[in-house]
Amino acid sequence: MQTPLVDRHGFPRSDLDIPRVSTIRRDMVRARNDYAALTTAMDAFLSSHFSSAKESNADGVAMLQSPVEAAATSSLPFCRVETVTRGSPAEKAGLQPSDEILQFGQTREMNGMRQEATSLAAVSVVIQRRGRPLRLTLHPGQDPLIGALFVPV
Repeated sequence: MQTPLVDRHGFPRSDLDIPRVSTIRRDMVRARNDYAALTTAMDAFLSSHFSSAKESNADGVAMLQSPVEAAATSSLPFCRVETVTRGSPAEKAGLQPSDEILQFGQTREMNGMRQEATSLAAVSVVIQRRGRPLRLTLHPGQDPLIGALFVPV
């Protein structure tokens, strides 16, 4: 793109097809400008669309609205909540019977759930309730029991 099309005396170079090179350069500049305009428009749209990406449902639980967030989680549940004990960390987090677990902390399998729940730190749980993905935060507390019975799907 930076190579001159004329020699040092100002005459067109004989080793180049000047009209063809000029056309290619013009097309490349147009494509670069179109790309810049497109990325600017996409950035503006995505920023406005995802600025209000999370909304709350009737339970006050943050719902996943962003396709990016939803894609980050597994689309297939690995277990289902069978029962939830009253007053338990699971109930306080918003888990309900028949919720399907998509992700529990960093794990997407039942074997890793116990380790995540015993860490005493808050655990992010992505569930599917009535076909909609939800993100809950579970605070296990001192007791490693979180007050929910999970069954494999």
